[in-house]
Amino acid sequence: MGNTSQSGPVQAAEAQQSAAHLAGRALGLTTPERLADARGPEDVYRPRCSEPERARRLDAWHRAVARARLSLAPAAAAHPPGGQ
Repeated sequence: MGNTSQSGPVQAAEAQQSAAHLAGRALGLTTPERLADARGPEDVYRPRCSEPERARRLDAWHRAVARARLSLAPAAAAHPPGGQ
């Protein structure tokens, strides 16, 4: 008999949904409670806050990532790849 496991587009769609879920959790766009009540992706990933509030939070997240990268830059320069 043939292989009955899911593959290809189905796995890609599941991976995309998982990534979208994690991004939604990180940005505060979804919660475990909303996930439990969800019937589909449109129920989970619809922002609860206004567009200006969402834009403000996203901008703050981008600034935090940039600060973290800058704070790691001196450590990376002190220990270059290859140990030189």
